[in-house]
Amino acid sequence: MDETRIWQVVDAERTATADLLAGLSDAQWAHPSLCAGWTVREVAAHLTLGPRMRIGDTLSAFVRARGSFDRMVDQTARAEARRPPDEIVATLRGIAGSRRLAPGQTLLNCLMDTLVHPQDIRLPLGIERPMPVDAAVVAAADL
Repeated sequence: MDETRIWQVVDAERTATADLLAGLSDAQWAHPSLCAGWTVREVAAHLTLGPRMRIGDTLSAFVRARGSFDRMVDQTARAEARRPPDEIVATLRGIAGSRRLAPGQTLLNCLMDTLVHPQDIRLPLGIERPMPVDAAVVAAADL
């Protein structure tokens, strides 16, 4: 799978996830996701961050998290999740087409996040959407 195809999948998944989120009820936004300790809202907020994080933002967040990458990811998602759902949806739609990666992120990391995190939202809500098999195979091979 070439880089162009990977970005096409990332764009399609971001758009499909934004479409899904736009139709959720308040109760669904507050529903626990498959990411331990996060609701659908935190996962959705996390999905908006990668292309928007700059090196300075990332370093500041890392320092606030006292050097813990996992704590940084959690804190940034929770902070972003304070935004209204319609803003989260609009931001996710707005990053479809972006070719920016988070500092230190690879394109295959981005593909994995874009494929897996929507499932973290969908499965607990009982909403099915199969992953594109070719993309899932490439992402899984990068583990």
